[in-house]
Amino acid sequence: MVLYNICYDGRPLFYRLALSDMNIPYADPRHPYYKKSAFDLGDARAGYTANNLKLGYDCLGSIHYVSATLSSPRGDAIAMENCVYIHEQHIFCLRADHIMDGPMNTVTYDEVEPLEWSKVLNPHGTGYISQETIVKKSGGYNLDMTKNRVYKIKNLSSINPVNKKAVAYKIMAPDFQKIVAQQESFNYRRTEFSSHNLFVTKYQPNELTGSNMGS
Repeated sequence: MVLYNICYDGRPLFYRLALSDMNIPYADPRHPYYKKSAFDLGDARAGYTANNLKLGYDCLGSIHYVSATLSSPRGDAIAMENCVYIHEQHIFCLRADHIMDGPMNTVTYDEVEPLEWSKVLNPHGTGYISQETIVKKSGGYNLDMTKNRVYKIKNLSSINPVNKKAVAYKIMAPDFQKIVAQQESFNYRRTEFSSHNLFVTKYQPNELTGSNMGS
């Protein structure tokens, strides 16, 4: 679940790319089950801790099971039957430590806006422009399909020889159902990574999983 030193054609892209965490919000408001919220990567570490599930014993309802093949420390294949069942909402968190053509990277987002009325540039009010914004503050950020908002990782010191602009890597983050819980609740505080499409934060070596992002 962790890849290091990812390069393309000899050019560095990511120092570390990892599936950081996965949350299953059971959303049961009853005591003491309100704290039931599985973190299969951050807490259980997944992999060998997975169980072979059976209908009627581990889970109820309309369920589809998926088997998987794991790798042992020696590289041998280990078959895990029915270790995943598709039944509830699963929220995944991917952590990316980027090093696009070097360490001097930044994050920007582009979005379109209507061009102001102008007798010369926009006499009929149909034009629009694309604006770029540099992310200067750590925090959570969302997509905005009404503005076609796109996030990019850029190295402002590395110039593309074709378009003469800074090299960039577009982040293709799909929109998803955010966590539906009160912000003061236990589950929300642990699953804060699922409250936005992406988080831009400074490097912290102790933030290996999304569930300890605020620690």
